[in-house]
Amino acid sequence: MKVLAAGMHGGLDYATVILFAAAPAILGLTGLAATLSYALAAVHLLLTLATHFPLGAIKVVPFRAHGMIELVVSIALVALGFILFDG
Repeated sequence: MKVLAAGMHGGLDYATVILFAAAPAILGLTGLAATLSYALAAVHLLLTLATHFPLGAIKVVPFRAHGMIELVVSIALVALGFILFDG
């Protein structure tokens, strides 16, 4: 199922990288939360650059695999909110 065009998806991926990188400053995150946010920004940037789609630079990760990785990461992020920051 194609919800977004590949180019639009790439643009949203780069916006996501910027938001992950800026989140500690915007939201006042420190410690583990800030570290995770910066790490997610770096990993998402690498994934996006390596994906075989219009805005990818290296084009070694199939677009479908990129989507599956994003799905797994999104589920993990929701779980982390309950596991690490419950209190």
